[in-house]
Amino acid sequence: MFTSPDFKTAKKQSKKEELLDAAFVAYSSACVEDAEFAMAYYKRGKCYLMMHDYKRALYDFSAAILNEQKGSSKYQVSTKEGGLAQYYMCAGQCNYYLGQYEEALAHYQIAIRAEDKDGKDQQLLSQIYYNKGLANASLMNYSEAIRDYEKALEGSENTKNFYARFQLGVTQRRIANTQKDANTEEFLDQSIENLKQACQQN
Repeated sequence: MFTSPDFKTAKKQSKKEELLDAAFVAYSSACVEDAEFAMAYYKRGKCYLMMHDYKRALYDFSAAILNEQKGSSKYQVSTKEGGLAQYYMCAGQCNYYLGQYEEALAHYQIAIRAEDKDGKDQQLLSQIYYNKGLANASLMNYSEAIRDYEKALEGSENTKNFYARFQLGVTQRRIANTQKDANTEEFLDQSIENLKQACQQN
C-alpha cells in the first residue's frame, strides 16, 4: 500500500509523542510515590526537555540534585545514567535554553568537578565541555569557548565529535572577524581546517 512520506513521518512522530507521554506519566507517578527519588525527577526532567518546557525541566533537575545529595530515596537504581554530574549538566542545558548563560556556566563547572571526583567518564566530560563552550560563545567569551571545545574533542570518540569540531571552527572564524591583528590569518586557517574536518566526519 502506498503511503506518502509526510504521513509516514507524522505517524512516526505520533508514536514518539505517545511514548513520551507514557514515560512522563510513569516518571510523574514515581515522583509522587517517592518525593526523594532523584532518578525519577531526572527522567521526568528529560521529558520536559524534549517538550521544550525548560523551566519545569530545570525544577526537576534541581530536585534530582538535591535528592541525590541527600541520598535518602528508598529506591536504588543500578544504571550508568544519572549522578550529580549528569544532573548538573542537564540543569545547565535548561539555563542555556532560557538564555541564562552565566547560570549555565556555573552548573557546568560544578558538573565537571563532580565528574572529576566520581571517576572521569570521558564521554560525559566531553558533553559537559561542549555545552560549556556553547554558553561561553553565547557570552562572546570566544577564547574560553575554544578551550572548552578542545576539551570536548579530547574526550569524544572520532565518530561523535562533529559538533564540537564544527563549533570550534565557527568560533575561530568569529575571533578572526572581530580582531584584526597578527593572529587573524592563523585563526582563519584553523577555522577552515576544523570546518573541513567536521564536514568529513558528518
